Amino acid sequence: MIVQEFHKFLDNEINLSQFEEWIYKNTELENIISKDDYQFFLEFNYNKKSAEVDIQNFIFKNLLSEKEFSHWKVNKLLESIKVEFPTNNLFSYAKQNPHFLGGKELRFKNYWNKRKVEIFWASKISTFNEKSLYLGTYENSYVHLIVNRNDEIWLAYDIVNKQDFWAENLKEAIAKLFIRKY
Repeated sequence: MIVQEFHKFLDNEINLSQFEEWIYKNTELENIISKDDYQFFLEFNYNKKSAEVDIQNFIFKNLLSEKEFSHWKVNKLLESIKVEFPTNNLFSYAKQNPHFLGGKELRFKNYWNKRKVEIFWASKISTFNEKSLYLGTYENSYVHLIVNRNDEIWLAYDIVNKQDFWAENLKEAIAKLFIRKY
């Protein structure tokens, strides 16, 4: 429950004043996070101009990692489009269930730079090359998301005909798109 409130604040489900109110109402928080961290929240000036960013940075530095938050957000995003991704063996699953992505779209803003990210999943999984399957596109259809037999996610650029390693699995790839700082 406590971590979930931090997630909600980071995800803008609750605003700064609601977060401040939650801090003051939850005195048991002192026993869950450190006394120093709790004291920081109690003494913090929530009215200063940079308050929201300062709190976000404090949470990431002291209470939960960006990676943990990004994985929570990815799970929430995937639940919203009602697509179940297998935890392992995505390549085999996609080959056996070529319509499982259903042409759905996944849209979100990058956490740090607020850039819009759009992933367009394939209506039907197809072969990208002899070792990979095409899952969808990213960056205005310029970049293809593919999975290889080792379930690694790659970005493939047909224009320059090269591939760059992206992530060990699909959730990790989406988490990197969500949290990257460039």
